[in-house]
This record gives sequence, structure tokens and C-alpha cells, in this order.
Amino acid sequence: MFEKENLRLKNKVEMLEDKVETMIEEQEQIRKDVVRRSQLNFECDADLYRKINNFTRKTLFRHVKFITSERMLNDLESKTSLGNITMNHFKVEDRDKIAWWRACSGAVADALCNQRSTTAQAIKAQVMGK
Repeated sequence: MFEKENLRLKNKVEMLEDKVETMIEEQEQIRKDVVRRSQLNFECDADLYRKINNFTRKTLFRHVKFITSERMLNDLESKTSLGNITMNHFKVEDRDKIAWWRACSGAVADALCNQRSTTAQAIKAQVMGK
């Protein structure tokens, strides 16, 4: 009786080990795909740059005036980060986010800087004009 139970448990262990091995292989394939996709060369062409610039000036600038660190700019973990808000707006697929942000994050940083400068100049003109 114990021999049958022992044999049954051994078979179950072998089956589970096979499943674990298969899952490890699948996970490794997924990891390789993520790395490969993150290394794709997306290009932030003039049209996309202009769209990102408009979105940043009209939407993001209302909430963020300064990028205080590289970490803040490149944070893709937080749902409310600059990158995720921008990529959600432009409907970037999850698997392409790293490469897309690598190519387009400079456009967001430039737009924030330019909008901040434009706003400061407008305030200065109003103050000096009075």
C-alpha cells in the first residue's frame, strides 16, 4: 500500500518538475523578448516630437514644472510617472515602452524646459510692462 502511494507521489513529483522546467523555459523566452524589444530603435521623428511637445505643454506642464533628476524622468515603474502618462496618452504597447521612452523622453524634457522658459518670459513681460 505504501509502495503504490510512494510510486504515485514520485510520478506526481516528476510531472511537477517537468512543469516547472517548462515554465522556466517560457519565462526565459519572455525575458529575451523583452530585452530584444527594449533594444529596438524607435525614432522620435519631427511629427511625433511635435505631438509630444503639444501634449507636454498642454497637459503635463500643469502638473510638473521641473524634472529634478534622471530617475524622475526615466521612472517607468510608477503609474503616474511622466513616462507612463505620456505613453498611455500615445497608446504605446507594453512590450515597446522601454524602447519608445528611450527615444522620446528627450522630447518631454525639452518641452517642459521650453514651456517653463516661455511662461517665465511672459510673466517678466507683464511685470516689466506695468
